[in-house]
Amino acid sequence: GGGGGGGGDGGGLLHLDVEQAKEVLPKLLILMQQHRQQQRRNKWCPPPPSRMAVLHAIEIVAMREVPQVCSSLAAAGLPIAFISNHWMRHAFWGFLSIKELIAYAVLVATAGFEYQVYYLVTIFMHLESQIVSISPHTVSSLDLGEFLLNVEISEYRIKDYIEAMQMMRNRNGKDVTQVLQ
Repeated sequence: GGGGGGGGDGGGLLHLDVEQAKEVLPKLLILMQQHRQQQRRNKWCPPPPSRMAVLHAIEIVAMREVPQVCSSLAAAGLPIAFISNHWMRHAFWGFLSIKELIAYAVLVATAGFEYQVYYLVTIFMHLESQIVSISPHTVSSLDLGEFLLNVEISEYRIKDYIEAMQMMRNRNGKDVTQVLQ
């Protein structure tokens, strides 16, 4: 469930229907690529952090923000970085709705790469009760891994977690920035 408080998104991309989203997503990706190229030409923006750095930052923040999730995953022999990498490698395709995929792309493009970290941690927050309830004492770790590698992350709405992400950034931003440099 929820977590992270309200905070409206003010409309825009978060209220697109699926057909509108399918039309807008390719245009958004082209604009983001053009913006990135312009930033590189101006030497204003550093290249994105490596996947390993992002995964390490996710581990650091998750240990602080969702310790029960980390404990449950560790007991099942599933590093949080492994699950995070799987979702990221697939660009959340098949795990999140098209609206949430667009919202993720917009978030990272506008707020910065460090928000990938907070975004992933909020997904673990969203799934926390399910992860913790799948105890390694009642089912095998394969069941928990199977669940996390194939879960459709339904009912996750980025707008419900923006405040939580901002609070995470306030608490962890310095450490995340160091890891991502």
